[in-house]
Amino acid sequence: MALILVSSYEHYILEKEIDDIFHSEIYPKSTSDIDVIIQKMANVQDPELKLQLLSKWIQDDFIFSLNNKSFSRDDYIYYILTNNNKNYYISNPEGRRVIRAGKFSNNPYCIAYYRAGACGEYATLAQHVAMLSGLNARKVSDPSGYHGWVEVEINGTWYFYDPTYPLNPRSNSWFGLRSENTNNSVIRNSAQVFYKDEDITHYYPPTGKLIVNGLSTNDLIELSWMHNNGIHKFQFIPQNETYTLTLRPREYTIEVQRFWFLFSDKQQINITEGFEREIKISPSFFRLDFTLFG
Repeated sequence: MALILVSSYEHYILEKEIDDIFHSEIYPKSTSDIDVIIQKMANVQDPELKLQLLSKWIQDDFIFSLNNKSFSRDDYIYYILTNNNKNYYISNPEGRRVIRAGKFSNNPYCIAYYRAGACGEYATLAQHVAMLSGLNARKVSDPSGYHGWVEVEINGTWYFYDPTYPLNPRSNSWFGLRSENTNNSVIRNSAQVFYKDEDITHYYPPTGKLIVNGLSTNDLIELSWMHNNGIHKFQFIPQNETYTLTLRPREYTIEVQRFWFLFSDKQQINITEGFEREIKISPSFFRLDFTLFG
């Protein structure tokens, strides 16, 4: 109990440290920097050229934090207690910081100020700046947290725009029609694509469908998959006894837990482009599989 209180206090101190300088330092400095890139974007008419300038600013001036050994946890006790790699504070010796917890998480002004982050931070900032420059943009992502990017609407057509991906104007890999998403080696490996709570995976071919029968509204579903020796997963609660998912082709593991983990069922499934895969869930009683602090 004492460690939990210390962990909560640890996050409180980190958030207060940012709060104390947000209005006096972070917001004015980042607003000034954002205004500079917006002015550069205003000097060109072609939307794609505007986005090139935006990507170049982010990729040249920001530090990518994912798997970057110069970054370490600021919330060390919280991490020990939870092993949580999705909600955190990290920083490096230069004072670059990534905030994924508390009220300043995914704040574009904090991202612009600390000039660090991974795909989620880059997409948040790029979407914000694109909107300020007059483009209609929205952030989208794989619900597992595997990758996040931006969609931009131009003349009534939506395009994917990945500010994390290296610029290559000839390949349609960092920017292109959603149907061309396989040119981007990261986006093409996503499992699903969501805009907020809206599933838009069908706009990102190739796709297949998984139909799950025998569900209960008490169930917790976890869908997991592997890529580059890492496990990616997301959880959701079904609204009906039958649930249909649109998924990118690959092998998945689906696990259904019922009544506080007393009943469970786990199955391996393979999704193929253009085909529907139908399965029936039959949870059995009491599968002992506890992970300490997991």
